[in-house]
Amino acid sequence: MFYNIGKYKESLSELNIKGDKTGDAAIAYAANYVKLKDFKTAKSFIDSIGNWNGNYYALGNYYESIGDKTSALKTYKYNLEEDKSRKHFIYYVWTQKRVEALEKNKPLLNEVFFPTGNPSFEICQICNADNEKREKITQLLIKMPENLHWTSTTVLESPYDTGKSFYWIRVEVGNKELNYYVDQKTFEIKHFNPITKTVVTLENWRKRK
Repeated sequence: MFYNIGKYKESLSELNIKGDKTGDAAIAYAANYVKLKDFKTAKSFIDSIGNWNGNYYALGNYYESIGDKTSALKTYKYNLEEDKSRKHFIYYVWTQKRVEALEKNKPLLNEVFFPTGNPSFEICQICNADNEKREKITQLLIKMPENLHWTSTTVLESPYDTGKSFYWIRVEVGNKELNYYVDQKTFEIKHFNPITKTVVTLENWRKRK
C-alpha cells in the first residue's frame, strides 16, 4: 500500500519488520530504492534475490530504470534463452513483452515490478495442475528399485513448456544419472538415453542392464 501511494520510506519500514531480504522481499526492497533514486542500494538487493522467480526480470527492470537499455535487453534475452523450463510463469511472458517493447524503441520502465504477494494474482497460471502431476510422478519414481537412495531430481522438460506429451526427468542416484520420460496422461515411465537419444520401455531397459 505504501509503495503504491509513493511512500517508499514507509514501505521499506514495513519490509524491515519481516527481516527477510532475499527472493520476493529483495525485489520489493529494490523497487523502493529505485523509486528513491538510490540505485546503488537497489542493485545490492537485486544481487541478493538469489535463484528466484522473477530474478532476471527484476534485473532487467533495474537496468531500464537507470537508462541502460543495452544491458536490459541482454538480461531479458538471456532469461528467455536460459529459462525455457519456466515459460508458464508470468515473468517469462512479461520478459518477452519487454524485449518486444525495447526493440520497438518504446519508453524504458522507471521501476522494478513490486511483488505484492496478493493471492488473487496468478504468477503461475497452471502451477497447481502441474504440481499435482509432478507429485504423482515423483511417487512413482520413488517406488522404482533403480532409484533407491536417490540424491536429487530435476525436471528438464515439462509439457507445459515444450508442448510435448511427456516430462523429461533426471534422477541422480549416487554418482549415476538416470533419465526418464513420463507421459503426462498415462504416467507411463520410459528410460531415455540422452547420448543415443533413444527411448525404451522400462521392461526392455531392464533386460539390457
